[in-house]
Amino acid sequence: MKSRPGVRILDRFILKELSGAFMFGVASFTMVFVAGDLLF
Repeated sequence: MKSRPGVRILDRFILKELSGAFMFGVASFTMVFVAGDLLF
């Protein structure tokens, strides 16, 4: 099965967008745990 070059660009764009959101989620999750540990 041949893949079209446009699909590869779209996949790269989707991965870039999802990795940014994933990193933001991991960072905010970690911040909540660190803040909870410091406050309580």
